[in-house]
Amino acid sequence: MNAGLFIAIGILIAVLFHEAAHFVAAKAFGMKATEFFAGFGPKLWSFRRGETEYGLKLLPLGGYVRIVGMHPGEEVDPAEEHRTYRGSPYWQKTVVVLAGIVANLALGFVLIYSVFVVVGLPGDANTTVAMVLEVDEDGDPTAAASSGLMEGDTIVGYDGVTLEEWATFREYVRARPGVAIDIEIDRDGALVPLTITPGERELEDGETIGYMGLAPDRPLERLGVIEGLSVSWPAFTEQVGGTVTGLARLLNPVNLFGLLGDIVSGDTPAPENRPTTVVGIVAAGDEIQQSFGWSGLLGVLASLNIVVALFNLIPVLPFDGGHAAIALYQKLTGKQANFDRLAPVAIGVIVVFMGIFLIGLWFDIFSPAPVG
Repeated sequence: MNAGLFIAIGILIAVLFHEAAHFVAAKAFGMKATEFFAGFGPKLWSFRRGETEYGLKLLPLGGYVRIVGMHPGEEVDPAEEHRTYRGSPYWQKTVVVLAGIVANLALGFVLIYSVFVVVGLPGDANTTVAMVLEVDEDGDPTAAASSGLMEGDTIVGYDGVTLEEWATFREYVRARPGVAIDIEIDRDGALVPLTITPGERELEDGETIGYMGLAPDRPLERLGVIEGLSVSWPAFTEQVGGTVTGLARLLNPVNLFGLLGDIVSGDTPAPENRPTTVVGIVAAGDEIQQSFGWSGLLGVLASLNIVVALFNLIPVLPFDGGHAAIALYQKLTGKQANFDRLAPVAIGVIVVFMGIFLIGLWFDIFSPAPVG
């Protein structure tokens, strides 16, 4: 499967998983849910089962579950008032609105655990060639492709030196841009001499290094079921902490104005300061897979689930955290929240986050973030 398509499907599953958690929790408490849709906008397809309509809408920008009584002013048949969200106990309302967040965090952990236990992480590089890029960033043939190197070849020596560690050969090539190197490979048991002339690649600091356009084989290393838990949990909590820090940095008004300035001036912001949209992530799918394999793709989906969960914890509408905050306010004060006053705030939040999305989309199109 194409890596970009894999990520796109994974994002859709994450969204549906989030909404399904709201739906299942509401149904478990007897609340009436009348709609469960993926996407927004005009309806493309739907079917009805029981009291709920399921379907797809045109814009694949998320999904939603309509639970009766989420708005206190909604008119409901008095006979069904006991089945509304607003008519349910505080603890049930809290479980329903936070269920999606918990589901995404749980899915994020499962994906991280799967990376360590099921897929495995690439270990140390050996001297066998796992991938040869045909062309470089400019569309020219890479040094590896021009030399005749093929996937599966094992490099046994270079310029009269026996190759023992890939890192040594890599540094040798980096130090020789444009300088021919004689190599000897093992191809299906036969020793074959080749000559590779590394291309030139300029780093951000201005240094020019040799570039081959190939990747070594890195055998996957998997952990046991129990050992995987002991490693996955710290990795998960570290990812959550890093996401909280990243979101705080991104949403800092100083950073947002700086990003607008970068757009005007044509500068490229630091990767950690800029938003990356689904468009950018899907576009980078092939490069992520080439660099990190399936473990990299699953890691991206784990990160996205954590981001979705933490975004929804923000205690303002339209996020789940906003509904949780309103339920808490009503529990503590005994008063109904004034949705007419909250609506402008929710609209303002939507406008701000749409602006952040458009900023991210601009950079994804005109200045894609590097992978790695």
